[in-house]
Amino acid sequence: MGVLAYLYCLFVLCEQSIDPSSSPTAVVNPVTQELNTGCNLKGFWYNQRGSEVYLKVSSEGYIKGEYRTAVEFAYGAAGNGPSYITGWSNMEGTVFGFTVLWEGFNTTSTTSWTGVCVHCDGVDTLTTAWVLHRSVPRQCTDDITVYSGSDTFTRVQQAQGPRSSDNTHNPRDFKERLRLLERNGANDTDETTTY
Repeated sequence: MGVLAYLYCLFVLCEQSIDPSSSPTAVVNPVTQELNTGCNLKGFWYNQRGSEVYLKVSSEGYIKGEYRTAVEFAYGAAGNGPSYITGWSNMEGTVFGFTVLWEGFNTTSTTSWTGVCVHCDGVDTLTTAWVLHRSVPRQCTDDITVYSGSDTFTRVQQAQGPRSSDNTHNPRDFKERLRLLERNGANDTDETTTY
C-alpha cells in the first residue's frame, strides 16, 4: 500500500505542482512551491572571496566574459589583467560551465567552474564547484598540482576585492591601489583586505 501511495503522489499530486505553461525545464521547490524557470547569467557576479566575474551569454548559450580574481596561489599567478572566460550554458541559463586560463609571471594554470543558477529568497545565486590545474616544470610526475573547491556568486559584493572601475584586476593591483590611497591620505576603513 505504501508503494501505491508513493506512486500516486509522484504521478498525480506532485505533477500538479508544476505549471504546464512554464518552461519545460522549470524546477519547483517542494517546500515553498516557488517556481524557478531559469536564471539570467548575464552581468556582474561576486563570490565570497571578493572576486568579480562579468558574463555575456549568447542566444545559443555561449558564455564569454572577464574574471577579476581576489586570490592567487602564488605571487603573480593570476597575470597582469582581467582573465578571460569562455564556456557554455543551457538555453535557460540554469546550468553552466566556464573556464579561465591564468597566464601569470611564473606559471600557467587554468580553473574551470561548473554550477547551477538558482533563485534563493528572491535572489539569483550561482552555486559552483571548481578545479584548478597548475602547470609544473616536470610533466609526467606526481607533483602536478590540483586544487578544488566551491564558490557562491551573487549580484552583491560579499567581500572587498579587485574591480574594473578602479582598473584593479588581481590581488597585486588591489594592494597597490590601497597603498596609493594611503599615500594620498585616504582613511577609508572599508578599504581592507586579507590577502
